[in-house]
Amino acid sequence: MIGGFLKIYTHTFPWQMGFLKIQTTDDEIISIYFLTQKAYFEKMDLDELLAPFLSEAKKQILEYLAGERTEFDLKIKLQGSPFSLKVWHCLKQIPFGTTVGYGEIARALGGTAYSRAVGRACGLNPIPIVIPCHRVIGAEGKLGGFSGGLGIKSYLLKHEKSHLSEVLVGESQGLAFSRLPSSEI
Repeated sequence: MIGGFLKIYTHTFPWQMGFLKIQTTDDEIISIYFLTQKAYFEKMDLDELLAPFLSEAKKQILEYLAGERTEFDLKIKLQGSPFSLKVWHCLKQIPFGTTVGYGEIARALGGTAYSRAVGRACGLNPIPIVIPCHRVIGAEGKLGGFSGGLGIKSYLLKHEKSHLSEVLVGESQGLAFSRLPSSEI
């Protein structure tokens, strides 16, 4: 913190589907944005050199994208409604290579009537990939929405499917997880 203000570091870098913009504090990741145009690059992107945590966040995301990491070990800073925070906590429980439906998360949080609210909270997720909202699918295996667009959601699901060393089917915190549906990806 500088003079009572929180210092935010930013770094933008290329990946397979465009560019990723990461924002962190000194020790927590606060956002990830999917960018599709090179024009979004900052003129001087020196924050990566100044903020060790930013470098670590980038390193872990690149390891994930290379198929070398299935979980993240990063402190995160989330701000949202109490309901959104509960949804994001559920999302963090979804294992690599698995999917869960909006309705399943809604049931875990109190009832299927919350399915649309779960979808809205997924859309407001400030840290996609690290909080894996791309692993949430709609009824009958449909992809549903995604803040980065359905092309990126499909890419991330295919990426995880291609790096599975074994079939991951399990349960965690009352949520049932299923193997990625190959027909919709």
